[in-house]
Amino acid sequence: MREGQNIPAAKRLRRDMTDAETVLWRHLRNRQLAGLKFRRQTPIDRYVVDFACIERKLVVELDGGQHSEGMVARQDAHRTQALERLGYTVLRFWNTDALTNTNGVLETIMRACGPTLTLDYTARHFRRRTFDIDGARVLIDLPEARLFADGDTVETTDGTRVTIRAANEDLLEVTGTALPRIAWHIGNRHTPCQVEDARLLIQRDHVLRDMLEMLGASVRETCEPFQPEGGAYGHGRTHGHSHSHDPHEDPNAHLHGHG
Repeated sequence: MREGQNIPAAKRLRRDMTDAETVLWRHLRNRQLAGLKFRRQTPIDRYVVDFACIERKLVVELDGGQHSEGMVARQDAHRTQALERLGYTVLRFWNTDALTNTNGVLETIMRACGPTLTLDYTARHFRRRTFDIDGARVLIDLPEARLFADGDTVETTDGTRVTIRAANEDLLEVTGTALPRIAWHIGNRHTPCQVEDARLLIQRDHVLRDMLEMLGASVRETCEPFQPEGGAYGHGRTHGHSHSHDPHEDPNAHLHGHG
């Protein structure tokens, strides 16, 4: 569905809600769930999602039996991936769950809508740190330093479960016909890199950009969450060598708490 075509579709879907959607909407509308504002059949990018809490970046989808396999299942997976790239958490439930286990579905949604901390890549690596969440100062104290990925949860010292979200960052998107070779050159400089099938993402660096373009890569600026590969043995954190002033060197930079 192209952008602009989804508004009429959203209106039609609101008129023709399924029984499961109608049941769940009775509990989500008018801020009935933890005071959170949900929208039904709402456009996000080129999609129309069943329910969305925009302030918490949460999408709730209800699926029928036709979604369990084949082309529909593959389309659902692609749709989920695209929404997650936009920073949304996507929860999927079967229609039967919404009809027969409504309270369980609502509890899962409420847990996903708990307090969040939106942090950039550098700030997501810590052991002990205080944060402001909803005007309250909370402490997270871990046995050892950890690098959190988008969607990870952690418990504060007062027992509150907090979801970590990856903040949008100024990045470079790298594409080309020789991505494995390009990725090798990036790794050779110990530069954090998010590796995907058709592109690489690195933090903005004019020296690396010049090098990559000389290697034949196509490089463009983008702003989105950054989740690079871990260090040796698939865990830990890769430390880059900065070639210019890097605002991420400030360990307290870009700490944003959202309840």
